[in-house]
Amino acid sequence: MNRKTILIVLCSVLVVAAALTIFLSLKPGDGIMTRKGDAYVVNTTKLTPKVCGYAGAVPLEVTIVGDKVKAIKALPNQETPEFFNSAKNKIFKQYIGKSVSQALALRPDAMTGATYSSGAIIANVHEALKYYSAHK
Repeated sequence: MNRKTILIVLCSVLVVAAALTIFLSLKPGDGIMTRKGDAYVVNTTKLTPKVCGYAGAVPLEVTIVGDKVKAIKALPNQETPEFFNSAKNKIFKQYIGKSVSQALALRPDAMTGATYSSGAIIANVHEALKYYSAHK
């Protein structure tokens, strides 16, 4: 091989390596909000890691379709199931079907006996909705 051919092969390898590096560094999202068809799903695990109930973080997935809260799902947490489930059942249903702006204006009461869990649920929902509003 002559020098010119070696130089062309070397440059080609470098270009391919650079392109591959750039391609692999691209991320499909931030891991907080994903789009599934016409639904946006906001996962608060990374968004609100310091929003805690009584026993730790209380991450949620908030699903928004047509600018309305369609569903809220509790993700694994360390809360006492009896108290947490009572709080989530009472609070989640207050948000479902509301527009994002209506849901952001809600100020649900914390459930007696599950004050920390209730506060964490409400804070997570509100942060998810604010994130959706800013990034949709």
